[in-house]
Amino acid sequence: MRRTAGRLAYTLMVLLVSSIAVFYAIRLSGGDATAAALPGSATEEFREAFRESMGFNQPIYQQYFTFIGKILSGNPGNSLTNNASLTGMLGDHGMNSLVLGGAAFVLVFAIGIPLGMLASLRRNSWTDHGIMSFSTIAMA
Repeated sequence: MRRTAGRLAYTLMVLLVSSIAVFYAIRLSGGDATAAALPGSATEEFREAFRESMGFNQPIYQQYFTFIGKILSGNPGNSLTNNASLTGMLGDHGMNSLVLGGAAFVLVFAIGIPLGMLASLRRNSWTDHGIMSFSTIAMA
């Protein structure tokens, strides 16, 4: 139980540090978010109003806490490019990712387990080395 709690704490720490790193890298990479969301003909006043409504003019740490709050509440907001709900977009396109991931999972087990058994039966042979080489290349 203690080991599980330690691993859970470690996992949460990795998720926190990763989310901070990615968020800051995206925000500090330069460029103007309004360029992706608004047409080129938008006036500077309109762009500033958009930044205000999206919270882009807040300090970056405040933007991060707002971002995490939205993610944890289950309502991450809308896409900047097409103003569609991110939850709806994930629902629409997430199923395709689940199907693809599930198919890959089944394929890996259907091929990997028999090849692993064959490699273990013919330890240190050309067959074993060939399967190990194939596995290494396939993982890359």
